[in-house]
Amino acid sequence: MYWFEFNGVRSDVMQTYITKRPSINPPTEELTTHRIAGRDGVLVSARYLAPVEIEIELNFRSAIDEFEKDRIAISAWLSGSGRLILGDDDGAFYKVQSVQINSMERTVRRIGRFHAIFTAEPYRYLFEGLEPFTMNSDLNVIYNPTNLIAHPVYTIQHADTIIGQTVYYNRAAGYEHVPSGMFGYTVGEVGPHAPETLTIDTERQVFYGSDGSNYTYSYQKRRGTVWDMAFEHAYITPGINEIVKPYKNMSEWIIVPNWRTNI
Repeated sequence: MYWFEFNGVRSDVMQTYITKRPSINPPTEELTTHRIAGRDGVLVSARYLAPVEIEIELNFRSAIDEFEKDRIAISAWLSGSGRLILGDDDGAFYKVQSVQINSMERTVRRIGRFHAIFTAEPYRYLFEGLEPFTMNSDLNVIYNPTNLIAHPVYTIQHADTIIGQTVYYNRAAGYEHVPSGMFGYTVGEVGPHAPETLTIDTERQVFYGSDGSNYTYSYQKRRGTVWDMAFEHAYITPGINEIVKPYKNMSEWIIVPNWRTNI
């Protein structure tokens, strides 16, 4: 029997059953455009993928005198944001932003029918990408098995050892030396007493400590001026990535890569 799971609860546990395997259409590309006087067409300044809608046709079973109670429980379950897993693809999940349920109708005395529409990010995320990778050596090779750039989360243990230091850089495979255009990262302005742990979340574009404080994150280009942090420079590109720790005694880094694929 085909099933799905939302926020850790399987559909069959809720006596809710899929009547038709949902079709998931690829996301559409949306553009930010500007018209320029005297010029034909438009100037495209930004491109991004729109959220996708995953519509699932469902039936649910209920005791005759508990239909309303079960309807309310299902509505509470299928609400808000969370993680959606489809039973025939349980190695991956979708990041749901919201759920919409149409009106539930009672087809027979013990059976109800409705549609649930999950609005999700336009990517399919792999559970493999939630497994942490610990940087223990000076040179760490990480292979991104997908064709998309990953937005990892970095956790820095014993953060007091990295204040004011260049903590790592991502070296593209095939280079014997780091090219001048690559980037190193420097943690600064964390104050005289750094928290036990620092986290860099490149998806949410935040940098914070275990004490709840937010910190700055900067990078150096071509050994020149320190610029404001651009989180995309901490992404993991498809294929082989070499993460270099320039100091042997540097604190431990843990990376959760968050692999994702196209839909």
